[in-house]
Amino acid sequence: MPRWLYFLLIMAVIAPLIELIWGQQQEIAIFICSAISLVPLAVVIGRATEDLESHVGPVAGGLLNATFGNAPEIIIGIFALQQGLITVVKASIISCHACFPPAFEAASSQRPGENDTSSFIN
Repeated sequence: MPRWLYFLLIMAVIAPLIELIWGQQQEIAIFICSAISLVPLAVVIGRATEDLESHVGPVAGGLLNATFGNAPEIIIGIFALQQGLITVVKASIISCHACFPPAFEAASSQRPGENDTSSFIN
């Protein structure tokens, strides 16, 4: 990761400052700063799990990678549920589910249709 990308992490500090100083009416600026800060944060978390994998082995490393790889969906889901945004949670689950290749879905499915994304829509 280029060093200049680390400077985008400062946006994680700027977003709460905007809310404290100007209040909730600046929600677009808060959202933009928060979204920008997630890019380098995701890279840092990805690198950390890769480094840990070399120390703990491929099985535990894969578990860590899967856990932290789903962290954005978990965070989005928690905050969206607090606000009553059920459709956002459904979309987050579907987008996460769509990332798996079909071969993985077929191998991991115990029953036909169990991993079908259409079941999340209802």
